[in-house]
Amino acid sequence: MYGNALVNCQFTYLDGNAFEGRSNGLIIDNVLIYRTQQTTLGLDSRSMSINRPSVVRRVTIDDVGASVGIKGGGIASVYKLNNIMHFGGLQYDGASLQMGGRDKVIYRYNWPHDHPKRSCRFDARGYPTYANAFGEMSYNVAWNTPGGFAIKGDDHLLHNNLILGDGGFELFNMKQWASKNERTVVANNIVANLSAASMIGRK
Repeated sequence: MYGNALVNCQFTYLDGNAFEGRSNGLIIDNVLIYRTQQTTLGLDSRSMSINRPSVVRRVTIDDVGASVGIKGGGIASVYKLNNIMHFGGLQYDGASLQMGGRDKVIYRYNWPHDHPKRSCRFDARGYPTYANAFGEMSYNVAWNTPGGFAIKGDDHLLHNNLILGDGGFELFNMKQWASKNERTVVANNIVANLSAASMIGRK
């Protein structure tokens, strides 16, 4: 089906992924995910997940044990005005927003804060055929997230973002993820540090 919507909903006090979006053209708007994944015994690392092109806006995630706030399936989608905090304490790795792929993925006007994971992430599986590409991060503000922004792949656009604190941008240059970031554009950001060095030999 096309064009479904999930609007003005709450998902609270459950153990597992709050929901998984599998409908093309899905709109998610004004959703609260609160006190879920309190044991993570189901081994699911997501607070919510999207597997089809979608618009995800005004999602609040708070007090969640899973390591990932919103996980996307590498398809063209927009994630904006999301407030993601206090999650990730029970699992390793993760980020507030975590997607990959070669379709246009946009993170815009999001507020990841007060959690131990990365703020925003363009991810990739090990040894992909093609580099993760064509993502955009713009006008996001992050604070108290020591991991900063992690960028794998190439041909991304990162502009007008603000990170308060020690976190910065980490542009991966590593064959394991087909990641070079040679054509990634970084402009008009305020961050404490930026790393774009080769990571050959690092595990």
